[in-house]
Amino acid sequence: RIALQSKIHVNDPTPFDGSDKDKLETFWGECEAVFQAKPDIYEKDSAKIAYSGSYMKDSPLTFYHSLLAMQRAGENPEAMESWEQWVSEFNNMFGIDDPVLVAHGKLVRMKQQPNESYGAFYAKWSQMAIKAKVHDHEELRLRILEALNVDTIARLRNIPGVSKTFKKLHETLRGFDGLDSTLVNAGIINEGSKASRTSTTTTTTQT
Repeated sequence: RIALQSKIHVNDPTPFDGSDKDKLETFWGECEAVFQAKPDIYEKDSAKIAYSGSYMKDSPLTFYHSLLAMQRAGENPEAMESWEQWVSEFNNMFGIDDPVLVAHGKLVRMKQQPNESYGAFYAKWSQMAIKAKVHDHEELRLRILEALNVDTIARLRNIPGVSKTFKKLHETLRGFDGLDSTLVNAGIINEGSKASRTSTTTTTTQT
């Protein structure tokens, strides 16, 4: 199995140099993708640590080398005892001080762009909501309403009561994408024509 897994192509992580704290979480995710694709090769935490350490640069690499030096001197740094402790140590050293608070701030600032489909926006928005640990459906409902563009809000006003629950709101917004796709395929509206979509949706919901 190891021989087979060694032939699997997985993109290597982008080297982390510590200059952008936001990139550390992405770095861990890229490492985990490799570990999942090759579980036998990276079964041991020591292999995971060595692999991720080989993709560090500058200050993070210097810190990694200092830990290796401690090991060679007979010491046992806690950061090298397990993958979880390794990630925790580097997060403390080079990561965001409060990643949840930072993610919450980004979530509040995220806005659906003009002519951006709900599906495309929600894919990004939902990931940030997870990072911000926003799970309550009422808060999700309020946050997504604040993030929608004016044209999407205008379409929602044509459907009374649709915004009362997050589930119903989400299903309706996904339905808008489906309707838009149908209208584009039928040649009724042009791709990206938001004004036409709004007026067409008004007519459709009122008939």
